[in-house]
Amino acid sequence: SGGGVLPFNPVEWDKYLGSKINLPKKQILDNEGPCFKMKYYEKLLTSKMSSSLLRVRRKIVRKISVNGNKYIKFLGVRIPYETHIESQNNIDKKYISLLGVEFCYKQEGGIGNGAEPIEFNYVENTPMQAYLMENGITPEIQKIHCEQKAYKQLGYFPNLKNPRSFNEKIIWLALNYKNPEIAVAADKGKAKQFISNRVGSEYVIPLLGVYDDVNDIDFSALPNRFVAKLNDGWGADKVLIIKNKQDTNIDRVKAVLSSWLYPWNNYYYQNMCIIDEKMEKPTIVIENYVEQRGCSALDDYKFYCCNGEPKFALVVADRGTDYQSRSFVDMEWKVLPFSRRGKIVSRNPKKPENLAKMIELCRNLSKGFPLVRVDFYEVDGHVYVGELTFTPGMFLRFKPRAWDFKLGEFLDLEKYKENDKNETNV
Repeated sequence: SGGGVLPFNPVEWDKYLGSKINLPKKQILDNEGPCFKMKYYEKLLTSKMSSSLLRVRRKIVRKISVNGNKYIKFLGVRIPYETHIESQNNIDKKYISLLGVEFCYKQEGGIGNGAEPIEFNYVENTPMQAYLMENGITPEIQKIHCEQKAYKQLGYFPNLKNPRSFNEKIIWLALNYKNPEIAVAADKGKAKQFISNRVGSEYVIPLLGVYDDVNDIDFSALPNRFVAKLNDGWGADKVLIIKNKQDTNIDRVKAVLSSWLYPWNNYYYQNMCIIDEKMEKPTIVIENYVEQRGCSALDDYKFYCCNGEPKFALVVADRGTDYQSRSFVDMEWKVLPFSRRGKIVSRNPKKPENLAKMIELCRNLSKGFPLVRVDFYEVDGHVYVGELTFTPGMFLRFKPRAWDFKLGEFLDLEKYKENDKNETNV
């Protein structure tokens, strides 16, 4: 019954039911025939070969540590490596990263008391549920939600009392940091004026209109090429690029844009009401279509600014194609050895002509915020600010994980944690 491999839950019943079965005498005898002798010599030969191969392997390749850094020494050549563990569905997978390629070298199942697996099931809350539950969602519920979602997506349980990793600090800010300017600067329509006030209107893609009802949009007055986006969309979500209005079904466009105006499409509800980016209402932002001559898609330069200073950047190239690459670089434009979402990493991402100007704009736009990501486009030598994001990539895993903690060192939260303690005491 069950082939002897189906588990009982709880496991104690397996032992109890086993006590009810009295086994007969053994019927199969282990006589030392030719087959037994062959197995003995095979085992002996295998053992000797393994021992010899191990000695040879140690001469060819071995692990060493120099000044705290880990290396694999292969034929006299040192290759740096890192290891990390990822947990998913109660299974721990151990990875080693060599020259940017990760190998899973060990897999272990999570064990609880009595060798019984510990089950973890994360249930994603929909934005509509968060919208309907908003008045009943407490800070404690938000914290639990963040811990659960972080463990599911990051592979480790976040320490939100003493955040150290980049993701832990992003989550801590989402839960504890409040700034009324964020809701304005994060709104793709209102942000244009915010950016203009800080650095000048020449760095803003011209706005054609902001609408909360698609029937108010006069499509006949729009240029043949334009871009429509939700004021609170994220990633490439809720963006519609019209390259030829004459060949476009405008009624279909209206239907798509209208579906964006549900209130729970707000990023605030996507994250269980935990971030200070709640828009007044969802609106459709229509702006000019800009393009770089000779390019099918603009490269996207995303600068991560910590405490008013750009620390590293993400270069997104060939967006919308099978060759899209996402490469992290430092401020000297050297590729950093980590990735997100398994995207292709370019060895030589294009460096913008106006890098110095982008860094200058970053410092002005990020002033007064603990963390903000500033996105830029470069069109025919001119810089445009795309958008500002205050919880960039929250819950997205860095690979290898060690870089999540290295990047966390860039972001200092002590001042904000002290403010939070003072408010609590008051």
